Amino acid sequence: MPGPILRLHYDFVDPGSFLMQRRIRALRPDCVLAGFELRPPPEPLVDPTDPAWVSWWNAAEDGLREAGLKPARPVLVPWSRKAHELVHHAANLGGDAERVEGLRTRIFRAWLESGDDIGRIDVLVPLAEAEGFDRTETRAVLDVDRWRSAVEEERRRAEEEGVRGIPTLLHGRRRLEGLHDLDTLRAFLGDD
Repeated sequence: MPGPILRLHYDFVDPGSFLMQRRIRALRPDCVLAGFELRPPPEPLVDPTDPAWVSWWNAAEDGLREAGLKPARPVLVPWSRKAHELVHHAANLGGDAERVEGLRTRIFRAWLESGDDIGRIDVLVPLAEAEGFDRTETRAVLDVDRWRSAVEEERRRAEEEGVRGIPTLLHGRRRLEGLHDLDTLRAFLGDD
């Protein structure tokens, strides 16, 4: 009998989410990734000069470099709804999971390395196209908010399960919040 589903709630504008999804997937490739908008519109954007945000970024920066990224301190922390909508679109095309994963990584990298405004359709469409998704269809789907309700519903379900921030790892009734190393993740999973 299979055990409880392992699910990581993440947001594209969170450097800790990028690192956690890489770390947990290294241990458990079956981990389900679930988007969780850090600040859904119309909430105000995160202030990239806020001391708490700067501290969080600094805590993740070395890990980003170790993961092969060249992090660029953001001047804007955009809304991420459109990026999450794009991933829903890609996943629901019936395509392979590898392309969806590639798209997710491209979105993370666009923001973490270049500071691109991943809340903008004109930024997201070329990322999707680079992973082989149709440019015209992608733009049309994002223009009409085709997956907006799915993104909102994903967050609502997560909040019902007690998720309040990101990254958050859920395994049955257990929850692990924040950025953690592999040893902590193994202990949480009971894989020591």
